Amino acid sequence: IVPACLQSPLADLDPMLRTMWLDKVSEARSVVSQARFSPENLGRIYAVPLIALMVCFWQVRRGHKSRQHLVFAAVIGIAFAISLVQVRGSFFANILAIIPLSALVAEKQSQYRKDNRIGAAALQYGFFALISMQLVWSVGGLVAVDGVDSIQTHATEAEEQQEHCADPHYLSPLAGQPTGVVSAVSNLGSDMLRHTGHRVLSAPYHRNQNGMLTQLRIAMSDLAEAEAIIRKTGVTIVAFCPSDPEAKFIAKEHPDSLYAALARGQMPEFLIPVSETLDNPVQLYRVAD
Repeated sequence: IVPACLQSPLADLDPMLRTMWLDKVSEARSVVSQARFSPENLGRIYAVPLIALMVCFWQVRRGHKSRQHLVFAAVIGIAFAISLVQVRGSFFANILAIIPLSALVAEKQSQYRKDNRIGAAALQYGFFALISMQLVWSVGGLVAVDGVDSIQTHATEAEEQQEHCADPHYLSPLAGQPTGVVSAVSNLGSDMLRHTGHRVLSAPYHRNQNGMLTQLRIAMSDLAEAEAIIRKTGVTIVAFCPSDPEAKFIAKEHPDSLYAALARGQMPEFLIPVSETLDNPVQLYRVAD
């Protein structure tokens, strides 16, 4: 009756959006893409729910609360199957996995306390407690793929990411500007809507294809064309985050673009810098009248 229901909700996505946006969204990757682009994260994403499924079936086989474990096997299995298609499904699979794994760890802990000695029960308790934690698989994946030194490297990167462009502190100057329409990478759109009174051209939502495409054309076009699109769409502020992956990619791949010019510190005539933001992660430029 409705053949579109058999399609992916992203089936009609514009090819430019697929290349410039969707293919770079980590949570939209399949297990195959994840293995190709980020193999160190496979364990963190998939190990715990897979272990939980094995535990559920083992508990059913031994006749321990079979009905409950069958139910959890079903819901975890569905979420796990979704995660193989898109990583975002792993969030639910990992959350649901906590329940049967916690029950098993509690059972092993009870046996260990009853024995009151370091023996088989204690080893089983420690083993199941460890393999039930995503952190163990996360660290193990980093070490296995990139070596021990990668732990410190990733920790440093995590600290740097705390000063992210979407931090409300760095968006506060934008909130103080006259209300208008902001041109910025899609990664910043939802945070700008949340923390300021402005409207935005783009946010990371595939149903807003026109806005996302317009934003990409502004960023990728030369200065003259970018100005024409900005004035046609009523943009009043351009927000530029040099460290954003999308902004960096566009500046590198399109050296004559607006974003490349801003990355070089070149000031287009139609933009007026908001001086107090030029040293911030998010730089603001008002569109000249």
